[in-house]
Amino acid sequence: MKDDDTPFSHRLKLPAHMDSLHEFIQFMEQSARQLGIAEALIQKLTLVAEELLVNVVHYAYADTGEDGGIELQCGMADRQTFCMRISDKGKPFDPLSAEEPDLTRDIEDRPVGGLGVYLVRKLADHLDYQRENGANVVLFCKKVW
Repeated sequence: MKDDDTPFSHRLKLPAHMDSLHEFIQFMEQSARQLGIAEALIQKLTLVAEELLVNVVHYAYADTGEDGGIELQCGMADRQTFCMRISDKGKPFDPLSAEEPDLTRDIEDRPVGGLGVYLVRKLADHLDYQRENGANVVLFCKKVW
């Protein structure tokens, strides 16, 4: 599945600040409801959106001196697949390149981080990262039925 295959009918662009997170989440939830997504799945999509957006806020513009933005797009790739596209013009950051956490180790012995991206990977039916025209672009898609 390519990004071009998804008609993103809902778009929101806001500053890459934690203050924007609540508005992004409300927007995604409202978009999903308008597209007919079940509430139980919306709860999972909220976790995914929050993880991906917080990563952008914390990493995309860190130490750059820039005060950039994030664009969140939502739409249906087909009648059965809801997609979110998150893009920013910050420094290159591929959240999918992180190694999977070792879940067999005691929690005290594990390094901090990595569980959020692990969760995103496990919930996705399709997940992709691209660096396009100077932007980080993460595409997350989930079958809705």
